[in-house]
Amino acid sequence: MKSLSKLFGEGVLSFISEIFFEKNSGNQIKKESDIRQLPPGATQFFYEKCNNCGDCVEICPHNTIKSGDYPYILASKNPCYLCKDVPCSKVCQTGALEKVDSWKNIKLGVVAATFRCKNYEKAQKECFICQDICPFGEDCIEFNGFNLPIVNRDICTGCGLCVVMCPEKEALVYFNR
Repeated sequence: MKSLSKLFGEGVLSFISEIFFEKNSGNQIKKESDIRQLPPGATQFFYEKCNNCGDCVEICPHNTIKSGDYPYILASKNPCYLCKDVPCSKVCQTGALEKVDSWKNIKLGVVAATFRCKNYEKAQKECFICQDICPFGEDCIEFNGFNLPIVNRDICTGCGLCVVMCPEKEALVYFNR
């Protein structure tokens, strides 16, 4: 396993092994473009406390939070822009969303790279859009020996900015956490 890690990079290996082990354990990993995530600051009691008032939807300056049975985000289509003051978390009056002051503890989802990345196809680093657009930059997204972006799960918030901005369809895939 360690020699494969050196060859492919830890991110690609963990991406492949996660899919393999999850499928073999009987759990399904949901990896599709319509994964609904809860707004930033959602508590474990979100569904019990949210009265679907729409305050978090209305205050979102990028129209990222949508209305439905409950407020949700489709980060792979309309990313969360990680607003500095996280207004959606502060407007909730029911306690369904906790006030968030730092993005370091927010985990909306996780992103992983695939072999559809332009850098891998051309065997050289040509594109850095995912790293450039990421609010955490090089700390979150690095490139391995095959020039594939490797997403650090500990830092990634799952905002979806890299997925939406990537010019190569499905080079980055969004997963539910």
